[in-house]
Amino acid sequence: MSGVRPFRAADVPVVAALRPTAFRTSLQDGPAALTAYFNQMFVHLPWRDDALPSLVYEDGMGRVRGFLGVIPRRMRWRGTDVRVAVPTQFMVHPESRGVAGVQLMRQFLEGPQDLSLSDRGNEGARRLWERLGGRTSLLYSLFWTRPLRPTRYAIVRHAHGRLAGKAIAAARPLWDLLDAAVAILKEPAIPARAPIGRTEPLPVEWIVSHFHEFMPPGTLHRNPEDRRVQGVLARPSPPPSPLRTTGVLTPPPHAPGVRPAGPRGSRHGDS
Repeated sequence: MSGVRPFRAADVPVVAALRPTAFRTSLQDGPAALTAYFNQMFVHLPWRDDALPSLVYEDGMGRVRGFLGVIPRRMRWRGTDVRVAVPTQFMVHPESRGVAGVQLMRQFLEGPQDLSLSDRGNEGARRLWERLGGRTSLLYSLFWTRPLRPTRYAIVRHAHGRLAGKAIAAARPLWDLLDAAVAILKEPAIPARAPIGRTEPLPVEWIVSHFHEFMPPGTLHRNPEDRRVQGVLARPSPPPSPLRTTGVLTPPPHAPGVRPAGPRGSRHGDS
């Protein structure tokens, strides 16, 4: 019998294999990287909540034909704790589109969360979201892209099919070399400036106790008192982009600031 059930760790290989059938491109290079990504995001996520599981859709033959990832968030709004669920990686096999997507989204929206929040989605997902009672915030739907690796970004964006994906993965050293040359030859759009004042590492305890000072009143934001958030900040992160919590201490009249930073002198981002 077909239907929706909670996602399990054993589903990871099947869901990873499903993704190329639903999306043309991926930032992950090949099946092994996709499998590692789904393990990290939906099995070993520090703030995983068993009451807000990711979901899979099985057809009448017991085959996984759809997936909706759920990222739980403990947030705060005007001093009140809010339980947030963020859907991501919403995908359905081409042969099961229609009822599978509706059932996945409906079961997600009927979950125990106080707020369902999605920051990106294609036109089909938006129409389904609104059909089931969700709303689209047009002002917050505007976004822009500045490729940090322009050569690779352009190639991946226009690639089609599995063969193209394999060719891109095989030629990655070449794209990286071209992007390195572009970075040297092209003047940066945002010139780097020396910071005013000095920087110092910040302990997690300081971030938690002063977090509210950097949040405008009335905004929805992460709950810094969540032990899982503190655990992520305190845990050493792996290379190539280890997380550093750095405070910028400036003399008056400048205000102090805090920001998470990657390795010194590096620029990292999704492309």
